[in-house]
Amino acid sequence: MKSEEKPKIGMGVMIKKGGKILIGKRKNSHGDGTWAFPGGHLENGESFSECLKREIKEECAIDVKNLRFQCVANIIKYGKHYVLIGYVADWKKGEPKLMEPDKCEGWEWFDLKNLPSPLFEASKIIIESYRARKDIGVKNAGIGGVAMFFSYVLAGAVVLFPYYFFAGERVVILSIDVALLHLCCLDL
Repeated sequence: MKSEEKPKIGMGVMIKKGGKILIGKRKNSHGDGTWAFPGGHLENGESFSECLKREIKEECAIDVKNLRFQCVANIIKYGKHYVLIGYVADWKKGEPKLMEPDKCEGWEWFDLKNLPSPLFEASKIIIESYRARKDIGVKNAGIGGVAMFFSYVLAGAVVLFPYYFFAGERVVILSIDVALLHLCCLDL
């Protein structure tokens, strides 16, 4: 990775259908041979939800509902530097189709307890974040709600589970550190 390159914003979404999640095997890109969620680069002028809806249509041509923020992570892997914005969504309609055969071998529904290996780093982080929140009994608070999470380091990537709340189309993240108080806003 060249030092003058700037980190990119990568979006990923874990799509749930019953007890299964949609995963495809990557090819011809970083993380070749790993299993990953639909996702891609945030384009100039896009909101997070616009980006994910576009990527889902471009990659697997299905419709989703209940798109919700899951995690943020700093990932330096595969010779790339990305800031991951991870989401979770529920399947709404359509059967996954292979829309980009040059980038993916195919889409499959897997049980969350029986996932293929190896997982793409961003997808692994979204899954771990989802499991951690589920294990402690926390659900997305939704518009106007408040939820509390924890921070930890996973495979060299900092995964944020801070306090956060939604204000319209913006998620406000408050991360408390012994020495610092961080506040940032992300437009959804």
